[in-house]
Amino acid sequence: MNMGYNPDDVVIEPHVELFRGERTIIEATNVYYYLYDVTEYTHYWVIESDTEILNNFKFILDEKIPYGIAELTGNIEITAVEKEENTFMFYKATPGRVKN
Repeated sequence: MNMGYNPDDVVIEPHVELFRGERTIIEATNVYYYLYDVTEYTHYWVIESDTEILNNFKFILDEKIPYGIAELTGNIEITAVEKEENTFMFYKATPGRVKN
């Protein structure tokens, strides 16, 4: 509702992105991805989207607790310098009609 959409017209579903250490792009135009957890807390990674630049130091507190839910949209790019594998867990929200 805060984004101007009727809650009955938004489809929210889990999305798991298996990151193999290579640059990964998620096309998220008109879709919102909410990162809520990763499997490997100590691996260094960076996510750049049209709305946020996020890395493991910002997202994982004291190498043991996820910061919270981060909203990402637009072109989402995941990279890692050390090419370590990780699993990124998102909620994918696909909005429908805008409220009048």
